[in-house]
Amino acid sequence: MTRTLSIILAAFLGIVSLAGSAAFRGAPAPEDAAVQQVKLASSHSLQRNQGQLFVDGQLFSGLLLDFDMSGTLIYSKYESGHKDGNEVAYYPNGQLAFKRNWIEGKREGETIFWWPNGQLKSRSTYSADLLSGSHSEWLSDGTLLRQFSYVEGKEEGPQKMWYEDGSIRANYVVKDGRRFGSIGAKGCTLQDEVTENRLNGEADA
Repeated sequence: MTRTLSIILAAFLGIVSLAGSAAFRGAPAPEDAAVQQVKLASSHSLQRNQGQLFVDGQLFSGLLLDFDMSGTLIYSKYESGHKDGNEVAYYPNGQLAFKRNWIEGKREGETIFWWPNGQLKSRSTYSADLLSGSHSEWLSDGTLLRQFSYVEGKEEGPQKMWYEDGSIRANYVVKDGRRFGSIGAKGCTLQDEVTENRLNGEADA
């Protein structure tokens, strides 16, 4: 889908010119990038196709500054159309919203989300764009809701969930795709293959 750009771009094949440095809307720039603010003329267009980013029909390489529908400012690095490198985002109040790393369009390493008040929202580990390792979630008041573990995108090992009042909601172990333990008041020994889409949705909540 193509749309006219009213975003801020940096370092794209000479079609834009630098217009000064510093952060935007009070949000600090990424620590590892000398961010330059530039305006891309409205005549240029952005297109996403099969996970790749094109500007004026060419694969984009550089630093993209964009906003989501909530007004969160996102700094994303691209190489040959794919996200590649650190990605960070800031809420309109300047609070860090999330940070994660990409390698050739796939999430790699630790991904952390925060609530607008600065409390941790989720912390996950990815390998080749699949959850691999621990995944935890918190409420905006700091209450821990989930502690899961994954191997190649599927639940594996100890999994725990809590209600908002701190009581146990689930406590089970997954081994070779089977659950052993309790969910609510019930025990379980059932096959449970979780789809990659569900995993990704939970991790990015």
